[in-house]
Amino acid sequence: MYHHTNNYNKNYDDGANTDKLKKYLGVSVHHLCTVFQPKVMLYASQILKRDYSEGLTTYDIEDTLGGFLRQIMNSTSRLDKKPPPRCYAETLDGKDNVGKATHMLSYCWGNTIDDITTSLVEYCEANRLNVKRT
Repeated sequence: MYHHTNNYNKNYDDGANTDKLKKYLGVSVHHLCTVFQPKVMLYASQILKRDYSEGLTTYDIEDTLGGFLRQIMNSTSRLDKKPPPRCYAETLDGKDNVGKATHMLSYCWGNTIDDITTSLVEYCEANRLNVKRT
């Protein structure tokens, strides 16, 4: 699971008995590739009517797309009538999407989402890691 955080998701239970282990949530490579990336591309092309055929960067998501992650997080809290999540991982459910962070990802604002997800999948394959648990 990537993108570790000090936040605690009460909806996530990995069977651990300590809050300490639950504090560090991460988003799975599987979720980034099969849910997050397609959702971002759909938003960019259909809602914003913009062409990102050259690649959609992390900067595009956060700045050009109007804080895409914050929009997801805010809509989640309105639906559940709960305080807003403190990170994207707290908006997710299911062990194939979110879990205890196992790696830290560092990237530049100019990296494209496709480059990031492709690199993560290649890393998992090279190290024989399950993309649903990494």
